[in-house]
Amino acid sequence: MVNFENLPPRNDLRNHSLDGFSCGYNGSGPSQLALAILAYEYSDVDALKYYQQFRSVVIAGLSPDEKWILRSVDIEKVMRRLKMTKYNRLSELRQQVEILQRIVVRLPIGQEMYLAVHGAMDEARQEQDRIFYRKENG
Repeated sequence: MVNFENLPPRNDLRNHSLDGFSCGYNGSGPSQLALAILAYEYSDVDALKYYQQFRSVVIAGLSPDEKWILRSVDIEKVMRRLKMTKYNRLSELRQQVEILQRIVVRLPIGQEMYLAVHGAMDEARQEQDRIFYRKENG
């Protein structure tokens, strides 16, 4: 369990908030809190990789007017889900590319539609490559 009063803000990693930590919305204070929590619990690399998602999923939902506790085991559950979401996204993108390829082959479509479908396929491939690169190198 983390004592948030003594938690280093880790402005050395990213400086989102000079005003300190906050919660209950998606903003600079919650971003700094999410980054600090993940840097405390995990490596700096993982903290930087997942803190914005963690902020949106966890920190934005915490009331600034109430006391709350985040246990390490609860943080770990969220992180497992966030990490799986990234790998599942890669699989979904591969499926979308395959579906788009079948559509292009099967449909007699005009040049504009053909270009639009190929543009969507290119975007899906680029996103797939970005996720794969991060997975392999990150």
